[in-house]
Amino acid sequence: MKFGIEIIAAIAMIGGLVLVAMQLDQNSSLLRTQLLFDESRSYVQWEQKMLGENPAEVWEKSLVSPEELTLSKQRIIEAYLWSGIEQWLGLYRLAQQGLIGAEWKTRVSAEANYLLGNTYGRAFWSVRRTGIESKEFVAVVDGYLKSDRFSALEYHQEVMGALKFRALGSRYVQRFKLHSIRLVRSAETGLMRHVRAHPPLLDSVNKGGVIYLLCIF
Repeated sequence: MKFGIEIIAAIAMIGGLVLVAMQLDQNSSLLRTQLLFDESRSYVQWEQKMLGENPAEVWEKSLVSPEELTLSKQRIIEAYLWSGIEQWLGLYRLAQQGLIGAEWKTRVSAEANYLLGNTYGRAFWSVRRTGIESKEFVAVVDGYLKSDRFSALEYHQEVMGALKFRALGSRYVQRFKLHSIRLVRSAETGLMRHVRAHPPLLDSVNKGGVIYLLCIF
């Protein structure tokens, strides 16, 4: 009896130790992920300091004429591209630990072509991807870059096209309104001339027969 109790106690102890070891391993993994995430975030913040006061001009040049970028401007646009990719990697690491689901894929899907879907962006990614260990991550980004989604330049061209279409439509509406006003005024003028030329009609107007007058006119 005593021997059986000792065996049960030993098994319980071993089970407890296994659970503690698993918990410690999980905590260690979470801590490692947190440290990597914090390091990645601080690195992104450091890189973003390279963007300077007006990175939009450099970004535009990287889209329109990337071969004309100087080394300093190249460093600015690469800080922008690197930061975007590193944020995807941060989400990917969280997903690997089970802390989030497939949100990182949603983020890549929404941003990959805008960020990298241009001549310079694709060249940068062709180099950057070689330094990323996760084949899954690289494959997902590659897959979205092969899709027919808008690049940044195409996106903004589409926006400007929509803006011009709305402006054109607005001008046509204004012209239609002006034309309608002129037609109404012309009709009013013609109606009054017709009334003045026919005294009986003038009497009808004076008596309130406007609807009748409009019908016969």
